Amino acid sequence: MQAVCGGCLCVLLTDGFHSNEKRVPFNRLRMPARTSLPLMLTLYVGVFPVYVYGIINAESHWEAHPWKLAMVILGTAAIHAGVKTLRSGPAENEAEMEGYEDEFQILGLS
Repeated sequence: MQAVCGGCLCVLLTDGFHSNEKRVPFNRLRMPARTSLPLMLTLYVGVFPVYVYGIINAESHWEAHPWKLAMVILGTAAIHAGVKTLRSGPAENEAEMEGYEDEFQILGLS
């Protein structure tokens, strides 16, 4: 039960975090940013425990009603397919790529 729920959450979180990425994730320089202590406290003290207890209650409910777990799996698959369809951009234009046959892409990894 936990593996199925964890897998569904991983798929949805990955789709959510990388939905706006136009390039390869984690390939750009990290911009230094200031963290907001009130925001972090709100997330880790206020939101995270409610989220964890909610998932625990949902898992126990889904364990008693397996058909609802099937609905969660189908819903996750549908959302993932929808996000994948929305993210797919236009096919690569061969006219734009003309002349780049011998070149390779430098990713900037160090």
